[in-house]
Amino acid sequence: MPDYILTQDAAGKWHRAAEQDLPNETVLQQLIREHPEVLPLEDLGDDVPPLLIVGRETALLNGYVDVIGVDQDGLITIVECKLDRNPEVKRTVIGQVLGYGAYLWGMSYEQFESDVVRKYFGSDRCHRPDWRDLAVDDAMQRFREEQSLGGEWDKSAFREQVTANLQAGRFRLIIVVDKVNDELRRTVEFLNTCTGPHFDILCAELRYYATETTRLLVPALIGKPSSAKTTSKPSPSGNWTPERFFPALRERTNDESVQIARRLLAWCDQTFDKTFWGTGTRSGSFNGLIRWDTEHVANVVGVWTYGTIEIGFAYVKYYPPFDHEDKRREWHRRLNEIGTFTLPEISFNRRPNIPISALATDIAFTQFTQVMQWVAAELRTARDAK
Repeated sequence: MPDYILTQDAAGKWHRAAEQDLPNETVLQQLIREHPEVLPLEDLGDDVPPLLIVGRETALLNGYVDVIGVDQDGLITIVECKLDRNPEVKRTVIGQVLGYGAYLWGMSYEQFESDVVRKYFGSDRCHRPDWRDLAVDDAMQRFREEQSLGGEWDKSAFREQVTANLQAGRFRLIIVVDKVNDELRRTVEFLNTCTGPHFDILCAELRYYATETTRLLVPALIGKPSSAKTTSKPSPSGNWTPERFFPALRERTNDESVQIARRLLAWCDQTFDKTFWGTGTRSGSFNGLIRWDTEHVANVVGVWTYGTIEIGFAYVKYYPPFDHEDKRREWHRRLNEIGTFTLPEISFNRRPNIPISALATDIAFTQFTQVMQWVAAELRTARDAK
């Protein structure tokens, strides 16, 4: 690429814009955080959704991630910024970005929201102070409205897709540089050719040119993945059914978890006002619901094909008597007394997950269902007293 480009002003005069070095990597971070559209992701296809930035300089146990974003399809993008003059741009940066993906791999949705999103939204680094108290699904809903993104979109499906991607380690990893060197280019292309479909690793080159009055970025995407990669937008799907759910659960877990899930399904059908089957494209669920009125339901519990049971504290906290913290804490305490799992102390306001295998014994299964039946009874009593 030449060391200058030509720009034309309104009078028709041409000016030479010389290529310049960015002062530091913080400038690159701020650029991606505030203007993620400068990443040439359209080279991946016309239907690549824009990124909602949910983290900057995010502290993980293995380092600080420069920028983290998520799109409306629940795909998480991890960005590491390096200048060409930084010696880490050749090899170390590959290990860094892979390490960040490995750390996020297997996280729960709740942990991702608490350890990444809320820490960023609640910090001075956040580019949107008006989002300080928003959950990530609420922020995505606002982001879609601001971006005028059309089509159907559902919060529960979004949460499901984020969860599935975290569990599978399905990420987009991007190294952003001002100039790409041959070693980095070849390494990125090699990894995309030889790795499986769970993640893409790309390099975005952003060359910077300037005149006295004009600043220009010339983007290029290196390492575009093959069409066989599957981190693109999932295809639509209808409601799950037992015929789809249990084979999918068996693929991810084992026969014991399938047997427990079948018992849970029969129990849900007997206990709740409705058993609702999810509509996720990659992961399936069935959920025990209590009807509150003609428009609202309380989602007490969900069972997922990736082998977990979701406890619906965050869904039920809007309905009496669980709109009181003390009542949710009692629910939380009763569950922890079962002894085969431990819910984190702060999870009584969230949607924590426990493994299906935690209910492998008859005693644990009975104790769990008794606690959840107590929740259903408390909701019905409050509803009928309205």
